Amino acid sequence: MSGIRPAFFQKPYQREKFLTFLAIFLPEDFSIRKEDFYKPDKYKTITDAYRIGQVPSLDVSVIEITHNTKDARIAIAMDAFKLMAENGIWRALIIFKNESDNYRFSYLTIELNEDENGKLKNTYSNPRRHSFFLGADAKINTPYQQLVKAGKIKDIDDLKRRFSLEVVNKEFYKQLVGLFNELVKGETGVLQLPEKRGDDVRKHFGVRLIGRIIFTWFLKQKSSHKGQLVPDEILSSKAVIAEKYTGGYYHDRLERLFFELLNTPLERRNLRSDLFDLVPYLNGGLFSPHQDDFYKLNQTTGYSEYLNTLKISDDWFVRFFEFLETYNFTIDENTAFDQDLSIDPEMLGRIFENLLAEIDEDTGKSARKITGSFYTPRQVVDYMVDESLVVYFREKTHLSEEKIKAIISYDRNDDKDHPLDSKDKQELIDAIEELRVFDPAAGSGAFLIGMLQKLVYILHIIDEDGVLWRDKKLAKIPEVYRKKFEEELNSQSKDYIRKLEVIKNSIFGVDIQPIAVEVARLRAFLTLVVEEGIDEDKTNRGIEPLPNLEFKFVCANTLIPAPEQGNTDSQLVFSDDFKEKLMIQIDKYFSATGSEKIIYLNEIRNLIDGKVENKLQQLQSLVSYNGDEKFERALAQKNKKTIFAQSRVMMLWDSYKNLFENKPVGFFDIEYFFPSAKDGFDIVIGNPPYVSLEKIKENKDIYKECYSVFAPRGDLYALFYERGLQLTRDNGYLIYITSNKWMRAGYGEKLREYFAKKNPLKLIDFGGFKVFESATVDTNILLIQNASNQNHLETCHFKNDYKRGQSIAEYFEQNKIVLKNLNSDTWFIGSQAEIALKEKIERIGTPLKDWDVKINYGIKTGFNEVFIIDGAVKAKLIAEDPKSEEIIKPLLRGRDIKRYGYDFADRWLIVVKFGAHKYLQEKYPAIYNHLKQYEEKLKNRGQCKYTRTQKKKEDAGYPGQHHWLELDNNPTDDYLQEFEKEKVVWQRITQSPRFCAVEPGMYILDSMAFFSGGNAKYITAILNSKLIAKYIDFIVHQYGDTGFRLSNQYVAMMPIPKIISKNEHIAKQIESLVDQILQAKKQNPNADTKDLENQIDELVFELYGLREEKELILSN
Repeated sequence: MSGIRPAFFQKPYQREKFLTFLAIFLPEDFSIRKEDFYKPDKYKTITDAYRIGQVPSLDVSVIEITHNTKDARIAIAMDAFKLMAENGIWRALIIFKNESDNYRFSYLTIELNEDENGKLKNTYSNPRRHSFFLGADAKINTPYQQLVKAGKIKDIDDLKRRFSLEVVNKEFYKQLVGLFNELVKGETGVLQLPEKRGDDVRKHFGVRLIGRIIFTWFLKQKSSHKGQLVPDEILSSKAVIAEKYTGGYYHDRLERLFFELLNTPLERRNLRSDLFDLVPYLNGGLFSPHQDDFYKLNQTTGYSEYLNTLKISDDWFVRFFEFLETYNFTIDENTAFDQDLSIDPEMLGRIFENLLAEIDEDTGKSARKITGSFYTPRQVVDYMVDESLVVYFREKTHLSEEKIKAIISYDRNDDKDHPLDSKDKQELIDAIEELRVFDPAAGSGAFLIGMLQKLVYILHIIDEDGVLWRDKKLAKIPEVYRKKFEEELNSQSKDYIRKLEVIKNSIFGVDIQPIAVEVARLRAFLTLVVEEGIDEDKTNRGIEPLPNLEFKFVCANTLIPAPEQGNTDSQLVFSDDFKEKLMIQIDKYFSATGSEKIIYLNEIRNLIDGKVENKLQQLQSLVSYNGDEKFERALAQKNKKTIFAQSRVMMLWDSYKNLFENKPVGFFDIEYFFPSAKDGFDIVIGNPPYVSLEKIKENKDIYKECYSVFAPRGDLYALFYERGLQLTRDNGYLIYITSNKWMRAGYGEKLREYFAKKNPLKLIDFGGFKVFESATVDTNILLIQNASNQNHLETCHFKNDYKRGQSIAEYFEQNKIVLKNLNSDTWFIGSQAEIALKEKIERIGTPLKDWDVKINYGIKTGFNEVFIIDGAVKAKLIAEDPKSEEIIKPLLRGRDIKRYGYDFADRWLIVVKFGAHKYLQEKYPAIYNHLKQYEEKLKNRGQCKYTRTQKKKEDAGYPGQHHWLELDNNPTDDYLQEFEKEKVVWQRITQSPRFCAVEPGMYILDSMAFFSGGNAKYITAILNSKLIAKYIDFIVHQYGDTGFRLSNQYVAMMPIPKIISKNEHIAKQIESLVDQILQAKKQNPNADTKDLENQIDELVFELYGLREEKELILSN
C-alpha cells in the first residue's frame, strides 16, 4: 500500500492525513463527506461526532468521535453504539480521539431492532467493537501488518479479518511458541538446568518463566511521574544489552526481580536502590521460588547457589523482549463486545492453554491433549456464565427474568426498559455475596475469570459508587473499627475491592495439572493488578499486596472423592472441628502477608499433617498387638483384604500433603479444600476433559465404583457430569460444554438415564459447528439443575445458518423447541412433527437386534500393508504353495462399497486366525515366509506388545494379546465363519448410508461392519431408503462435515418391519426391485437405478404407513 509508512500510526490523529490513508485502505467506492450528527447532552462521553466518509459496497460509515474521558472504554463504546442505532447505522469504522496523542481506530457492528411494522427502532443488540490503539505510545507492528501490508479491503469478510483479535492472537502465539521451543527443546535448547531432569521439568520451567515475564510486562504498563512499576532499565531488550552481567541477565536481573524484589517487602530487601525501590512487593506466591526454579540465595555472594549450573543465554532474552516490544500490551481487560487488538490479560490464559498443549517428543502427545482439554472461546464462556447466572438469580431474588437478563447483558438499552429499584439492587448484591462457583477442571481459569468479570460488571452497574456494598459491610463491623475500615475502602479502587471480594467468596477451581493451577492463579493475580492504582504517597507505591490463592485454585483429582465417603466407621470420618478450624485458617491466610502468612500457613499444614498422621495410626492398629510379632502376623493375615484397601486409602490421604508441594492431591471433596462452600456449590461450570475411558490406565476401578454413569467404552467427561452434580447443593446448577456423543452413543445410555432423573433446563447441540478451532470434536452445552425433573428441557440444534460470532442466546431463542419425557433412549432435538415421525417409525418397526441376525465388525489386521495383498502377490503365494489359497480371502474396503453393490479392487486378505502361529510355518510355509519379512514391524503392533489390561502377558510365549503372526483382535473360528454366510455390509463412517448385500466368502475390513442372517435383500432395501436416512439423522452422532459414524449400536437400533401376512406382498415387491437393481449393476456397475430406488422408497413409506408424512421426509 503505497505512501503509508509504519511511523504514520505513531503520529497523533490528523483528519486530513487519516482520510488519505482511508482512501488507500478502503475499496474504490469510499467517498469523503462531512455530516455532523452530534446531539448535545445525549451522551456521557461524546463531545463531537461527525460522519466523515461512506463505503456503499460494504455498507459502512466512517465516523470521527471526540470524547472527554481518559480511557473509560465501556462507556465510550456504549455511547458509540447508541449513536449508531439512533442514526440507523449498523456497521461503522470509527476514530475515537481526545486531547491526548493517542487514539483508537475501531470497527463497530450492531444489529438494529425493528418494531412490529418493520421500522427501525433506536435500539440495538449484539454490539461488537474491535480496535487498534494508535498514536504516540502505540506499538505499530500489528496495525501496520493488518491495515497496510495486507492491502486494500476486498469485501466485508476481509474487513472483519483485518480487525480480528484471533489473527493477532495466532500471530503472537506463533512467534511465542517458537521462542518457547528454542528455550526448552531437549539438550539443544537455550535452557540448561543444574540437574539432568525430564522434559516435563524443563517445559514447566519455561512456562513459569514466560508466565512471570509476561505478567511483569503488564506491570510495566502502569506508571506514575516517578516511573513504571517495573522500569525498562530492569526489563527490556535494552536492559539486557546495556550491561555486561557477571552471572548473566537471568541471575543478575531477572531472578532478583522475581524472587528478591516482587516477592519481598521493601523493608526486608537486601537489594536497595532508587531503581529497585520502584518495584512493588506483590505477595500472593506468584514469585515465590518453586522447587524446580532452582533458586537458593547464597547470603555471602548475593547470588543463587545455582549460578553456574542454571544457564539461559542473554541473547534469548534480547530476542524474547524484542518480540514483546513489537506488540501493544493493554491492562484493560477485553470483553465479548469490546476488544482491543492488543495483548490483554485475557489472552494470557489462551497463550498458556496453548503452551500446555505443546507436543511432548517422547509421548507424541501433550498433557492437555492427553487430558482432553481445549481452550474455550470467550463468546462461549460468556454465554455459559450468563445462562448460569440467570437461573441462579431467578432462584435467589424476586427479579423477573427480563430484569435479570437486562442487568447481565452489556447492552445498556434494556436496562432502561427494565429499571431496578433499591430493593432489587440489594437482593442482587446479597445473592452475589452468597454465590459459590466451581470449575472442576479449571485449566487456565477461563470460566472462573469470565464469571469474576461478569459479577464485577453487574456490581459496577447496580452500585457504581459502591455505597450499597459498603453499607452492608460496615453494618457487620463493630463501630470502633468502622471508621478505619471505611478509610481503607475509600483508598482503594472500587473494582479492585469488588474483584478481591468475589475471588475470596465466590471463586473455586481445581485442576489435576500443577502447571495449569499456577497459570490460573497467575491469571487471577493479573485481573487484580490491572485495577490497582499507583499512589506515591503510600507505602509500596499504593499497590496492595496480592492475596494468597493456594486455597482458591488447587491441584487435585476432582473425580476421586475423599476416601471416607460412604464409610460408616466413625473413626474414618474427620470431625467437624477439623473442618471448622480449616475454614477459619484458610480465611485468615487469604489476605495475610509477611510473618502472618507463614504462621497461618503453618497452622493449615499442622491441621492437615495431624489428620494424615491420625489415619496412619488407624491403619497401624489393624496389624499391631503390643509388639507380639507372631500375633501381629496372624492379625495381618486375617485382615489382609482390609489392609490392602486401607493401604490404598492411606496413599490418598498421604497425598493430601501435596497441597504444599505443588503436586496433585489424589482426591477432592469440598470440606477438605473449600470448607466455606460446605453446603455445595451454587454453580458448577466448565469444559471437562474428553478422554476415552479405554485409554485411561489408573483409577478405573475407583471410577467404576463411584459413578453410576461409568461405561467401559465411555468418556471421562461423563464422570465429570455426575461428579459436578454431586458437588452442587440441592437445587444448584451445572453447565458444561462437552462432546455431544453422549446424546446418541451407546456409552451415553447411563448418562442419559442419570440426566433424566435430574432437571435438565437447556441443551444446545452445536452439531457440525466447530466451537474449538483446534479440535475436531462436536460439542454441546447442557445446563442442568440438581433437582427432580420438571419435564421441560429447552433445546436447540445449531444448523448451517448459524455463523461464528452470532449471538448464541439469540439464535437459541429463535430456534428452540421443548423436549419432554426424556429417558435413557437417544436424545433427539427436533420439531414436534419430527418427534412424532421418529416415534411412528419405531412403533411400526422392530429393532434389527431383535431379528435373527448377528452384527459384527470387519477384520482388524493391525498392519494392512502386510496382511492385504493384491492379485499378483496372491498368485505368487499360491504358486509357491497351493495350500496358501485356503487362507487367502477376497476383501472389500470401505471405499469399495456402493448402494446395493460394490467394486471389487482385486484386494485379498491373509486370514491368520488366533492360535494359528502354532502351525503356520509348517502348514502354510509361503504365507509364513511372506509375514516373516515384516517380523519387526508386526511385533511392534500394540496388541503384540501388551494385553488388554496393558500388562505384559509373559506366560503365553509372547508378550501381548496375540502372536505377531496373527491378525489383531484374536479372530476365532466362530467369528470367521460369519464371513462365509450371505451378509449385509456398510461403511461405519460415511457421508450417506450405503448398504449392500454381499455373497458368502467375501471378507471386509474393520472400517466396515456387517450382519448375517435371513432377508438380506429386504433389509438392505429398507436401510438404503430415504425414510431410514431420515431416521439416521435423528439418532446417529454427526461428525460435522465428515458425515456420521454408523456404528453397530445404531444399526442394531434400526426399526425394520417384520414380514407378516399383512405386508408380505409389499416385501416381495421390494425384493423384486432389489433383484432388478442387482441385475442392472451386474451388467453395468455404473447403471442408473434411481427410478427403481424411488419405487422402493414409495413402498417403504407404505410399509410404515407414512405416505402422509412423505413430504416432511423428502424436504430434508
